[in-house]
Order: sequence, then C-alpha cells, then structure tokens
Amino acid sequence: TWGVPGGARHEAETPLQAARRETVEETGLDLTDLVVVGEHLADHGVWTYRTFVATVPAARPVVAERESLDLRWVPAPAVTDLPLHRAFSVAWPELRALVPVW
Repeated sequence: TWGVPGGARHEAETPLQAARRETVEETGLDLTDLVVVGEHLADHGVWTYRTFVATVPAARPVVAERESLDLRWVPAPAVTDLPLHRAFSVAWPELRALVPVW
C-alpha cells in the first residue's frame, strides 16, 4: 500500500525535525529548498501522527531504501488512484486541502 515517509520521533527532536530526518532516511530526498506549507495532526489518544505538507521547486530524484519497494512523485489528483495505507487514506482528504494548487 502507499503512504508517506514517517516514523518515531527521537526524544530531543521536534516533530518537524523528525519528519525531515525520516524523509531523508526513507527517500534520500534533498530537502534544501523544501518549504512547509501545512500540518495535519491525527490524534489517536495515546499517540499522535503528525504529517507536514511541503513544496519543492521541482520533483527531485528519490531512492527507495530498505523500508520502501517503490517511491514516486504522484500528482495530488491521482493519489486516490493508488491502493493507500488505511491511515493515510483516512487522512488524505484533510491533507489534500493543504496541498497548494499550481
């Protein structure tokens, strides 16, 4: 199933620092020009999952690491054409509202 990079936050990290670290670890993506444009919080009571929406000037190469079989840039309107991870599928409508329209 498809989703977005993510993982546990280290004790000394902010949520954004953790998101950036996990993204680099799981994709090899160069985050130099990344601009965060939104944030979504899924509160599950005993734990939370925070997703950041960001832009980059152009699609950049990504490298599938041990945690991913495939990585790709997907236009926002085509996301729901993929078999999505359940939690990501539930969050997608709210996340989609945060994605800038170009």
